[in-house]
Order: sequence, then structure tokens, then C-alpha cells
Amino acid sequence: MDTYKIMLVDDDLSHLEYTARIIGKSFTQKPVCINDSREVLTTLEEGGFCLILLDINMPHINGLELLTDINFRFPEIPVVIVTAAEDSETVVFAVRQGAFDYVTKASGKNRLVAAVTKAVKHYFTMKELDKLKEDFFDPADHSMISQKFVSNSPRMARVFGYMKNIAPTPTPVLITGETGVGKELIAELIYDMSGMKGRMVKVNVSGLDDTVFSDTLFGHVKGAFTGADGMREGLVKSAENGVLFLDEIGDLEQSSQVKLLRLLQDNSYYPLGSDTVRQVNTKIVAATNRDLKTMSETGEFRKDLYYRLMFHNITIPPLRERKEDILPVTEHLLAEIAEKYNTRKPVITAPALILMTGYEYPGNVRELEGILHDMVAESHPEIIDDKLVADYFRRKGLKLAVQIEIPGLADRLEISYRGVFPTIKEVSDHLIQMALDEAEGNISKAAQLLGINRQTIYRHLSEQ
Repeated sequence: MDTYKIMLVDDDLSHLEYTARIIGKSFTQKPVCINDSREVLTTLEEGGFCLILLDINMPHINGLELLTDINFRFPEIPVVIVTAAEDSETVVFAVRQGAFDYVTKASGKNRLVAAVTKAVKHYFTMKELDKLKEDFFDPADHSMISQKFVSNSPRMARVFGYMKNIAPTPTPVLITGETGVGKELIAELIYDMSGMKGRMVKVNVSGLDDTVFSDTLFGHVKGAFTGADGMREGLVKSAENGVLFLDEIGDLEQSSQVKLLRLLQDNSYYPLGSDTVRQVNTKIVAATNRDLKTMSETGEFRKDLYYRLMFHNITIPPLRERKEDILPVTEHLLAEIAEKYNTRKPVITAPALILMTGYEYPGNVRELEGILHDMVAESHPEIIDDKLVADYFRRKGLKLAVQIEIPGLADRLEISYRGVFPTIKEVSDHLIQMALDEAEGNISKAAQLLGINRQTIYRHLSEQ
């Protein structure tokens, strides 16, 4: 539990000392004691308080007046009212004014500790809920994420929020998803978010037999096998205090699975040819496009290893299930292609982008990247319009599942007041379409004309 302070407010010094002794013995920190009610609000401004035990009958400012001010200025801090006698009217009034609970001075130690414990738990529960809300609506550091994983998807925003919470923990993470969705990029983001000081080491375990796997990960001692003329530190040791990323974990041999299980269970391993166990502090992140649950049920994959790896699971949805990402990812990839070939980035029009969303992309982002590379390499276009996109997909035999008609200027929605006022959506859709027409499909220019960011136009286009 976080560090916190409990404030005791009472003008009766003997009762203040008595309460402080009980709180001090039952909780981790000595409480802050105040016997002048005029000092309460200024002390609260110092921060770090999770509970106030507030006497009602005090000179200068009474407890009920203070309660109103506290609830207005520090609504997150629960207040437990302390009364000399059980006056039901006063208690009811205090609760209506926002008091969390009440105790009488004659209640005894157990009732006091129970009330304080309940209020402190409430404070930290609400604090955690606030953190979860913050993570949901602002899930992670977008500057860090956008450099590696371009996304405008609410589903991916929730994934990033989950990653932010689990990345600093030492427990393993299993990343699942189809080929080409960006599992390795997600692993890199987990490493970036972890704050770990060691390296990130990547190993593709597909096709490695048990000996090569063991030697690659755990190393060997001198003389372990023919040609082992010296000691070799394995990649697990290279990832000390960092992340070991095991790609294609579903293809790992059964004998190798046993050795990986030992590493996950107690952070220990044996180098080839050694009887001495080695300890290591390494976070394991694994990835696969296979169904490990079914494989564990059929015996192809060890159940105990599956459950160890599934401690935290991140499933990346395929591109066809987050088509709003096709638009910003396409723009991002075109910029990368231009930089790679030292050419000017081609402008892709809004109609062309809409057509790009009409394909299912079974190969996900990797396939989209290949399509754009090929499209640019064929004709080095300065502008990628809907005709170029349609011709390319037709020639390559790639079926556009949805043929989207882009209305011309004369056909677009005309908004006028004829007894029925247009909705905000109708007006915004109309203005975006006008800006796109004016900018000849150039999204950046249209966004500048409207004074909005490109993501707003991407969302508009993906809704069409």
C-alpha cells in the first residue's frame, strides 16, 4: 500500500494523544495531530493525507463547518466524525454533509481501528479506480507508442493501457495474434515501458532443435561437446535485468519446453555440460500465431508451460478488425518508404485511402507494407489516387471487398436550413468533405484548412 498520512483533529489533548497511540500501533505511520481547528486546511494543502478523524465540538471552527470546507476542497479524503456522545441528529447531519463514517469517544479501540481501516481501504480503492480510468482514457505514453506502433484504434488503446500496467512486473507475457500484426513491435514496447536496465534479446525458436536451443539460450562450459573449446554465455545471461523475447514459441520442441519451464518457475538454468545451476533475473516475453490452448489440450504443448506463459496475455486484433488503423498506418508506411529510397513522399488522396480499407489484408500490416512498397516501386507516383489503387489491386488479383463510391462536389450533401436544423454530425461531415475537395484529397492540407488534426479526418473516412 502507498505511503499515507492520517490526520487527527481534536482540541482535547488527552483524547488526541490516546487516539494517536492506538493509530500509531495499528498502522504504519505516526498520525499528524492537530488541536487547533484553524490549522486543518493549511495542513491538508501539504498533501499526502488519506483520512481525517475530525472532532465535532471545537472552538474557533467546529467540526461540521470544517467538514463542509474539506469536502469542497479535498473531496477525495474520507472524513470520520468523532463525537463525545452518540447524538443521532448530529450523526445524520454529518453523514448528509459528506462524512464517511462516525465513532464516539466511548466506542473503544476496536470500533476506532475498524472505522479507520474501512476509510483507508476506501481511499486507496478510489485512488486505484481513478488510475484505471486514467489508463483507459489516456492509456499510455503516446509519444513512445506512436514511434513504433501506429494506431488510431480504441481496441489497441486498451491494449496499450494493459501493457503499461504489466510491463514493469517480472512476470512473463504471452503475445498472440496472426502473422504480420506486429507482435515483435509490442514486445519492444513492453521492454521500453518496463524501465529495465538490461538489454532486450530476441530469439526466434522456430526450427531450433533441443541442443541448439539449449546452447543458444543457456550457453555451455568448456568441453561440453566436440568443438566446445571455451565457455559460452547464453542469451538468457545476456538479457540479465532485461527482456528475453522468444518468438514463435508454439514451435518449441517438447524437450526444450521443459528447460524453459524451469527458467520460468525459479529463474534457474543449467549451461550445457554443467551440473551447477545458474540464477538469472530476466523477464520472459513470448509470441506466437498458433493456438497454444488447443495445442496444450492435445499434448503438443505442455500445459504447465502454457499456464506459466499465460500469466499475462496480450492478443493483437488483426488489421481487418481495426480498419480505422489502415489510414494512419498507410500514411506512416509511405513516409518510411520515401525515406528509405530518398524520394519525396507521395500524397495519397482520401478516396484512395477509403479504397485501401476495402481489402481484408490476411497478411496484416506486413502485407499492407508490401503492397505499398510494390505500388510505389512500379510507377514512383507523386499522387496515389483511387484510380491508381483500384488498377493495382485489380492487376494483382487482390479483391476489394467493398467498392466505395466517392461523391463528387455536385453530389455531396447540401446542408441548408429548411425548417429542420442540421445536426452537428451533418455539418462536420459536410465541412470535412468540402475541405477534402478543396485540398484535392490531400488529408494534411484538409486538416490545415479546418484547423483540426489528421486523426479526426481519418476517423471520418473510416466511418464512410
